[in-house]
Amino acid sequence: MDYITVDTQLSANWDTVTDSESGIVKYWYAIGTSAGATDFVGWTDNGTNTFVTKSTGLIQGDTYYFTVKAENGAGLESVVTNSDGQMLDETLPTEVTVNDGTGADVEYVGSATTLSANWSVSTDGESGILRYWYAIGTSSGATDTTTGWIDNSTNTLVTKTGLTLVDANTYYFTVYSENNVGLVSGVTSSNGQKVDVTSPTAKIEISSSLPAKTGDLEFKLIVDELNEISGTPSLTFKGSDGVVRTCSLENLISSTWTGTFFIESYISTGTANFIFSVGDEAGNTGSLITDTTYFIIDTSFDGSSGATITNSDGTGIIFPAGAYAGDLIINISTPAPSSVSSANSNT
Repeated sequence: MDYITVDTQLSANWDTVTDSESGIVKYWYAIGTSAGATDFVGWTDNGTNTFVTKSTGLIQGDTYYFTVKAENGAGLESVVTNSDGQMLDETLPTEVTVNDGTGADVEYVGSATTLSANWSVSTDGESGILRYWYAIGTSSGATDTTTGWIDNSTNTLVTKTGLTLVDANTYYFTVYSENNVGLVSGVTSSNGQKVDVTSPTAKIEISSSLPAKTGDLEFKLIVDELNEISGTPSLTFKGSDGVVRTCSLENLISSTWTGTFFIESYISTGTANFIFSVGDEAGNTGSLITDTTYFIIDTSFDGSSGATITNSDGTGIIFPAGAYAGDLIINISTPAPSSVSSANSNT
């Protein structure tokens, strides 16, 4: 089947027929809305011409068939032959909806060389969709990144590699469809995806006095990230005893979190190193701390001044002033519940 886009005329042509006795004196053609039918144009003398253009009004979506026969000098007619039809298609394909990424629409991309997009299926009720065209640009509708339009066949997903993308720039896919008669839909652009190939970093501001004593250690975690981060950062510290302890965080504003960690009396004196991790919406994971990567824990106190030492579970001891001249470290350990139960059962 062929397709036409003009609704005022139909054309057909056919091979020359031979007759070795009386020769061919004329061809007859008719046009119908089914093969062999003559309901649209009845039998018409076309002389000896093997080409015809018939001016007539056509209906959108209908298929028209030419039927042709030859007549010789004796008035005998050949067997009729039909065309495979031609459909009138004047309608444009439907526009598509474009998503950045390979699935649901994304806002960020963590690559400096590759971009992806997908779009809804375009429809054309007459001739169907032949192909999709796409382009990538630095503004909606632009083609400057791909330097023109690219044929994507009938695929509704594309991943374009080998690009040279700029960090923090936003790139837009623009797509249109083409049907089998060459008519194209309107163009549709995505809402853009921002390139982010830079991992988040952080700095820590400790508000408590240092070195850290038994009690609350208060601080702020400030994440430096151009775009959105994904979820809550993870912040731990590793003390001189090798134990990694988790700091609880609460979002204050935007990319700033507050945190408090209780320094127990039994945590070893020495250097404690912060360990940080957070991901962003582009898939980058950051772990670099640019300011305050460590702090000092020193749970000792001056025995001559005395002190009250209390752990987070409320267990504690009061050391009276003057009971000892010099620095002291008191470690208060709470026995495991199973040990308490065992001791109670033996009394």
